[in-house]
Amino acid sequence: MNTQMVNAQIGKIGSIALIGLCVVMLAACSGLEQRRQNHPPLWKIHSAHHDNNVWLFGTMHTMPRGKSTRMRKIQRVLSGVSPRLVRPPWVSNEIFTALVSSEKLVIELGPSADLRNDPDRLMQHVEREWQDLQTEMSAAAGLPKLGELRLDAETTRALQNEASSRNIAFKRLQDLPLPAVLLLFSIVPNAAFTALSQPGAEDWLVATMRLRDRRIDGLEQRDGRLLALVTTLMQTDRSDYARVIKDYLATSLQTSTDVEADLERIYANWLRGDSPARQQSRMQFAARYPEIHQAFIAQRNFQWLDEITHLTDSGERVFIAVGEAHLYGPGNLRELLTHRGYRLQRIH
Repeated sequence: MNTQMVNAQIGKIGSIALIGLCVVMLAACSGLEQRRQNHPPLWKIHSAHHDNNVWLFGTMHTMPRGKSTRMRKIQRVLSGVSPRLVRPPWVSNEIFTALVSSEKLVIELGPSADLRNDPDRLMQHVEREWQDLQTEMSAAAGLPKLGELRLDAETTRALQNEASSRNIAFKRLQDLPLPAVLLLFSIVPNAAFTALSQPGAEDWLVATMRLRDRRIDGLEQRDGRLLALVTTLMQTDRSDYARVIKDYLATSLQTSTDVEADLERIYANWLRGDSPARQQSRMQFAARYPEIHQAFIAQRNFQWLDEITHLTDSGERVFIAVGEAHLYGPGNLRELLTHRGYRLQRIH
C-alpha cells in the first residue's frame, strides 16, 4: 500500500472518529441540558446587611405516583424506624447541598399543625381557631355561616360530595363560616385523590432534615391560613360568595376529573420552573379567580414577608420551602422581597 493510500485511510478513520466524538458530545450536551431541565429552580436570597446563606425553593405539595418517596417510607424515617431515605428524581445536587448545609428548614405550615389525615381533630381545631379569631377581629363575626348562604342545587351537591369524600359531616360544615369551610377542604385530602398521588416535596424535605436532627419550623399555623381567608372574604361582597365557592371547586386539583393527568402536567410545569410561561399562567389565574389567588396566595405571602426577611437577616443558614405558586403572579414572594431591597440569585 503506497503512502498516499495510507494517508487517505488514516484520514477516513480520523473523520469517522471525529464524527463519533461529535455524536458523543452532542448526546452529552443533550443529557446535560435534560438534567438541567429536570429539576425545579432554587434561589439564594442575598441581604444587604448580612453575608447569609438563605435559600428559597418552590415546592409541589402533592406528586404524581412514581415521582416521590412513598409516605410509608417517609413515616418510617419520621418514627425513627429507618435511617435511610432515597433521593427522589426532582432533587438536584444543588437542592440537596443547600438543604443539608442549612441549620433549619422552614415550610409553610409547621409540622405540629399538620392534621391533614385526622379530619375530626382538624375540625375541632378549626372551630376553636375561628372562635379565637372572632375575639381578635370583631368584624369577622359578621361573616355568614355556610348554611346561611343561598346556593344553587348543583353547588350544594358538589360541597356535599367534597365533604363526604373527606369523611366530614356536611351538616357540621353548615355551622361554620365560609373561610373555615374552605380551609378544611384545602387541608384534608379526599380518598380518591390520596389513592392517585404521592407525598409532596415538603414531606421528603422534612424527613431528610429529621434524619440530621435539624430544626423544622413553619411560616404560619392554621390560624394564619384562616386569617388570610377571613381577610379576603371580608373585602368581598357577600353576593359574590356563591361564585367564590364555585371558583374554589373549579380550581381545586382534588375536584379534577382526571387527577393523574393533571398531576403529571403540573409536575412537568414545576420542573420547568422559572419561565415566562409560568409567570403568565399565574397572572391569568389571578385575573380569572381573584379571590382564590388573594386568599390562598397573595395575602399569605404578605403575612409571611416579615418572618422571611427576619430569617434572611438572622445570620442562620435557612432553607425556606413554599408552594411554587407563591413565587409567581401578582404579589409573589420574589417580587415582595425585591421591593424590600433583597436580591434573589437563581441557582439553576
